[in-house]
Amino acid sequence: MTQPPIGQNGTWPDLSAVQTKEDFRDALDKLRELKNLTDRQVAEASDDGSGRKLTTTKISTVRKQYALPAREFVIKFLCGCGLRTEVEQSPWLTCWERLRDDKPAPVNARREEKPTPADERRDEKPAPADERREAKPASADGLRDDKPAPPAAPGDVKEPSPEAPREEQVSPGTLPEAAPDATKAPAQAPPGDDGATSPKTPQGKETSPGEEPSGVPDRARTANTVGSGPNRTPMKDEPRRTVVSGGQPPSSSGRKSGWKPSTKLLKVLAGVTVLLVVAALAGWAWHYKTVADDRLRDAKNTQEKKQKFKKQHCGTLNSSLVTADGECTGVTDGSDGAAVFGDDLKPVMTAIGVENRNVVESGDYVTVAFLAPLASKSANSLTFGQYVAELEGAYTAVEEENRKNSRPKIRLVVANMGSSEKQWAGTVGLLTTMKKDDRLVAVAGLGLSQGESVQAARALSKADLPMVGDLITADGFDSTGTVDHKGAIDGLARVALPNRDQLTALSQDLGPARRNAALIRTGLTPNGSKDLYTESLNQGFQGIEGLKKNLDDSADFRFDPRGGPGTSMSSISEDLCHSDKKIDTIYYAGRVKYLPDLLDGLATRSCHTEHITVVAGSDTAGFAPGTKSLHVGDAPITVLYANFRNAAQLRSPDNPARNLYEAFARDFTARHHGQRFDADHLTDTYWSLVAHDAVLTAATAVHRAGGHGALPNRYAVGNELFALRNDAVAGATGHFGIDKNGNRTDTSRVVTVHQLGHPLPETPENNH
Repeated sequence: MTQPPIGQNGTWPDLSAVQTKEDFRDALDKLRELKNLTDRQVAEASDDGSGRKLTTTKISTVRKQYALPAREFVIKFLCGCGLRTEVEQSPWLTCWERLRDDKPAPVNARREEKPTPADERRDEKPAPADERREAKPASADGLRDDKPAPPAAPGDVKEPSPEAPREEQVSPGTLPEAAPDATKAPAQAPPGDDGATSPKTPQGKETSPGEEPSGVPDRARTANTVGSGPNRTPMKDEPRRTVVSGGQPPSSSGRKSGWKPSTKLLKVLAGVTVLLVVAALAGWAWHYKTVADDRLRDAKNTQEKKQKFKKQHCGTLNSSLVTADGECTGVTDGSDGAAVFGDDLKPVMTAIGVENRNVVESGDYVTVAFLAPLASKSANSLTFGQYVAELEGAYTAVEEENRKNSRPKIRLVVANMGSSEKQWAGTVGLLTTMKKDDRLVAVAGLGLSQGESVQAARALSKADLPMVGDLITADGFDSTGTVDHKGAIDGLARVALPNRDQLTALSQDLGPARRNAALIRTGLTPNGSKDLYTESLNQGFQGIEGLKKNLDDSADFRFDPRGGPGTSMSSISEDLCHSDKKIDTIYYAGRVKYLPDLLDGLATRSCHTEHITVVAGSDTAGFAPGTKSLHVGDAPITVLYANFRNAAQLRSPDNPARNLYEAFARDFTARHHGQRFDADHLTDTYWSLVAHDAVLTAATAVHRAGGHGALPNRYAVGNELFALRNDAVAGATGHFGIDKNGNRTDTSRVVTVHQLGHPLPETPENNH
């Protein structure tokens, strides 16, 4: 493999040393660092010719995951780092394929070793034996084989040292038989070694790389000798003799002479060879075992880290999902599994995942987030599973819009704040990081009218993200921000009916007759945070003229849901029988969660035979009309609340927007990428209706902004959102627009009073 040039800030990543998927990700990151690039610079230059680039969020997510990055990601990342040709990318992709198939790196591929001089000598072949025995004299000398060699020039011939042992001399033309074996090294260096093993002399002394041990013939010199007989290698402290023609060393007497290795020397050389081979094999085996143990330990540690990470992130490798209080919270586009937020959401999450994949492949898309408390496991939760219908309604709007020819397409991401919205901060924080790289241009939903939702809206407003609320009804919970008097919430719109509009309709329905009304109220959620919905109802009951005139100041009851509502509701109900004035009406400024306890108390109070009317807020739409306490014969109770028309009324010919609702109902109950939603979700709750209209409102603003040609950003979408006038939105609840404060226009056309339980008497009993 041709190694790329050295990087600017250090050594180029060694792909031959990459053994794990985590190593591969680290190598990619090191490549970026050596190129002195930021994630943003890599993302901007990552187009591989497909027209699509990486995002910094994607790069950050892959860096934190333990899985092997996708091949497409690797190619784009390499392009972003300047490696755009096939030759430059080939080593990386080869390494990627090896890791994908879980194959270990080949030992020979771990480094490119340069041959040592000793290796070069081992590779050279000695002259054939016949040539060594029958070599002819050099013709330049004019000598024949039967003539003695002329005397050598002074200095050319050196006599053997008298101290040199005679048995170590080799006869002319003869090689020691053990010589070739004595110079051989193990066939392959141990994995991870950095060069050939230094040979040792018979005395155990190491020699430098490329230097032969004393007493071992120099094969390189032998192969290059002119003549028939190779010369022996001089022993330590022995003068070197020069070979002359005929291949015979001159002797002091002028006759042919030489030495023959003794049996003892041959045994020593053979023993050294065996020791070297055994040592090399033992070292290789030890090193191989060490490497194998290290890999096993690293794999185990990686697996343990991976399992720990998954446990903290909802069983996924997505850092944007967080396990908190036994629930999965955070943000997903549906690619992390359909059951991350619970089995009840599997059908809609499956559909969202498939729809998003198709949309992203088109390239021309923006992202809209749906933010809600998608869980009700906590005892303090204010939802009863209506969030399933809510998300199904939101998705139905996206699917409707993506089928049209309008552009851009919409990618829907789901953001879960958890039960009671306790994890709102972390979830909203993730959304604010998506506003550029993930093309996030709007947020819909926002949860209930409680303190957490207001804080979430203010954080999103600070990030310049336009919002469309679906369920928030508290007065002032709009762009004015008067809901908590902490300043404007720029960019916030909503499609629900404000509490004041609901209570005004109820006051008109009650008629002008005088009533004696008790007020039962709370201003807190079960978590102890501010409940802006109930506070708004309380202010309406005491501020709207048609209602406040009926209030009995002596019958004002406040309860704290953290103390358990069951006992207090029973006590309050009994107290109504002993008030100075006969109480015929209750203004209930509380959540529907505690309404069954109140009705049970009223049905069993000592004066239960006296008719009583309960006036409540819009979330009473989630109350089961078949509740037993509403149908006790001798305990007449009527419940009134105002909201949108119910399903039967929306389908009625009296509804001028009937065709819009029927189109929504058809789309809702149709197949969604093989999934079906429960048809009862259309009638059991109105949450699917308002969630649909909230997302449709955001989509309408997106498509208006996209009509100008360029891919719209969040500012363009925000501009169009507050320009939706004159029934610009064709929602399932009817046509409507958005006014300057972000409220739905013409609410008087759709607000409807609903009645549960016994019929409402035309005149209160105390006026008879």
